Order: sequence, then structure tokens, then C-alpha cells
Amino acid sequence: MLPESTPGQATVTVSAIVTGQITLPERFFVYPADKQASRTVPSLAFVITAESKTPGAAPRRMMFDLGLRSSIYDYTPAQQSHLANREPHEIGPGVSALLKQGGLNPRADIDKLGLARIIF
Repeated sequence: MLPESTPGQATVTVSAIVTGQITLPERFFVYPADKQASRTVPSLAFVITAESKTPGAAPRRMMFDLGLRSSIYDYTPAQQSHLANREPHEIGPGVSALLKQGGLNPRADIDKLGLARIIF
């Protein structure tokens, strides 16, 4: 059980953003796995918001973008070919558009950005 919060206590909130879906071999997640089995899983980005203890201070936001890009054509030809083998997949509008839908300005409201490199 977590202790109760106290007045002026700093908080951190983690928000997951579903940026699409991709189908991956089950062996990526469990062992032992059927070699032919696959699962369609969400592709995620995460926004971590730290609320300051200082009155009037703006929250600090860090985003880890592990999600899919907004278009298959934003990938290299080799990556596009790899994605063709990961169907069904759903590529969303992109994390920038999703942040805007959630009321955040990607350039002004995100203080730090971490990206995942996808290497095929």
C-alpha cells in the first residue's frame, strides 16, 4: 500500500498513447511459444508529467516515443518490406497529432524527447 499524499508533494504521472497496432511473433513475448503463432499488440508512446512542488511552476513533460510513424512511407524501403510481414497492422495519425488531440502542443509542452530506434 502506498502512503497517503501530503500537501505540496511532487507527483509524476505516466500516460500511454496508443499510436497503432502491429502483429508480432508470439516468441517475442513468451517462451516456449508456437513458432507460427502471432499476436496483434499496441504500439505505444509514453508521456511522463512531473508536477513541481513549487507553487505556480509549470509541469515538466518527457515523452518516450516507441510508437509507429504516421505513414508506412516514412520508413525506409527495407522497413516497409518488414512491416508488410507484420500484418495486420494499423498505423495511426502519429504521436504529434495524438498529443494535439489531447490538448498538448508537441513543441511547446514536451520538454524532453526519447526515441526508439527500430533496426531491421
